[in-house]
Amino acid sequence: MKHVLKFFALLVVILTPPATFAAIELVGPKTGIEVGEIVDFVVQGLPADALKASKVSNFPKEKVRVKPYLTWAGDPMVEFSARRPGTYHIVVAASINGTLEYVEIPIVVEGENPEPDPQPDPDPKPTPGPKRVIVFVESGSRTTNQAEMLMSLRNSSLQSMILDPDTTVPPELATLHTTIKGDLGFPAVAIVSEAGDVVSTSRLPDSWADLKVTLEKGGLKP
Repeated sequence: MKHVLKFFALLVVILTPPATFAAIELVGPKTGIEVGEIVDFVVQGLPADALKASKVSNFPKEKVRVKPYLTWAGDPMVEFSARRPGTYHIVVAASINGTLEYVEIPIVVEGENPEPDPQPDPDPKPTPGPKRVIVFVESGSRTTNQAEMLMSLRNSSLQSMILDPDTTVPPELATLHTTIKGDLGFPAVAIVSEAGDVVSTSRLPDSWADLKVTLEKGGLKP
């Protein structure tokens, strides 16, 4: 009887495909993300023939948006945003050459829960100078050039936030969102001071070189 049990145990080990963590990587910011901000992760090490069989999941799932997509160049990406602060996890799994391979990363979202009726500051502080770059761009209409430009912005030394104007906008940026929507339309970029005052607004360029020119006019040096 013991020999039979050992045989079945060995059979289970042989028939179960091993899972490894080496082949797939998720490359992108994992900390310093604010509530409502949209970030993109590049899925590296995933062959084109494994895309259809790959799976993307996340937890917790409440108030979270996770959307896998392909760029025009065929590169797999995962878009992430959360409407509440906390630690979230993204998991990508795929069968590559008969082996189950997957990667899991934690993502830390900072900030406060959005309030339904934010009140304006009765005592606004003076503008100390440019501080953050706010980008409003629809995720569904984002071009390849814009995706590369936003990745360069995230990798720069500037503090930035990338938001989809069709989803939840942080309360402190609600007035800016409404103003840009009426005056410029989307996509657009704004420079906001540390005190929350708007330094400049303009239409979003289509390249990192043109965006750097816009930011330099607003007093920033990418």
